[in-house]
Amino acid sequence: MAEINLVGLTKTFGDVVALNNVSFHVADQEFVTMLGPTGAGKTTTLRCVAGLEKLEKGEVDVNGSNINELPPGQRNMAYVSQHYALYPHMTVYRNLQFPLDKTNLNAQQKKQRIDEMAKILHIEHLMQRYPSKLSGGEMQRVVIGRAMVRSPQLFLLDEPLSNLDAKLREELRFELKRLQKEAGATTLFVTHDQIEAMSMSDKVVVIHQGVIQQIGTPADIYSYPANTLVSSIVGTPPMNLAPVVVEDGHYRIESNGHLAVLPKSYQNVLAAGEYLLGVRPEDVKIVPESTPNALDAEAYLIEAFGYEKLIEINLGNVRIRARVSPRVQVKVGDQIKIHFDEHKMRFFKTDGSLIRA
Repeated sequence: MAEINLVGLTKTFGDVVALNNVSFHVADQEFVTMLGPTGAGKTTTLRCVAGLEKLEKGEVDVNGSNINELPPGQRNMAYVSQHYALYPHMTVYRNLQFPLDKTNLNAQQKKQRIDEMAKILHIEHLMQRYPSKLSGGEMQRVVIGRAMVRSPQLFLLDEPLSNLDAKLREELRFELKRLQKEAGATTLFVTHDQIEAMSMSDKVVVIHQGVIQQIGTPADIYSYPANTLVSSIVGTPPMNLAPVVVEDGHYRIESNGHLAVLPKSYQNVLAAGEYLLGVRPEDVKIVPESTPNALDAEAYLIEAFGYEKLIEINLGNVRIRARVSPRVQVKVGDQIKIHFDEHKMRFFKTDGSLIRA
């Protein structure tokens, strides 16, 4: 397989800077996801790696060699876009065989390669069907198989699940990750769906407007977002953010007025001044009246999902969300006490950057 190193990738389209000094590493057999909204630069990065777009600056290095000048057909990469298609006049078997027709494999070697891929993808029973007789999930498996059957050194996936319904996306997330591990494929995956990024990836690259915001494991990015932008991209619902004033070892949510003790980890880190407090909805607890360090609040809206409740809470004129057990008894309009898990509280500068405790 391969490892890939992207160094200072820069690309513009007219006045639009699509990529601004993008650099990151994908290790051999690693599954790395680029996560960001539409227009962030994800697809442009893939196209530059594949050789479909010419870089203005930067290098694409594979196994230590600069491949900037190699044409796409010589890069030994498989590219699967969200607008996937199969040859309608060919059976599944022939669709899988087609990429191998340009190799030096003999007929027996081709058949062996196709049979192995069909087994990995669980599509042995589909081999004589035509694309018109396939479901969306079956078609996507075949598309992925066609890309991987020639054993490319790098697998590039551009939102391959985005056109599928929610249930099928969930099924194929697990299938795709399993396939990647079994094949040992070095993979660069692109998505705007943070659930896909967090559930499938060894490493996540968060990008916005052509600039990398953070690189890390899913757990790191969820627990320690580098800035408030990342905190809003990762998590459903996203991290709650509230303006606070810090003074004498305490913090005060500006619109609430109630003083609470700073977490121990931040006691000697935060000087007096203004900050943004970040806390995930699952780390907001509704507590008894007598709980120390609790804040006065009001239940504004309640959504019940059976397995949990999502409660919108007013803290003065700041609104936050709490994810709680369905057994929690709260009604809209109730005056409540809330408490934040001090080990999960994060503080950001007013420019949005995380302050590490």
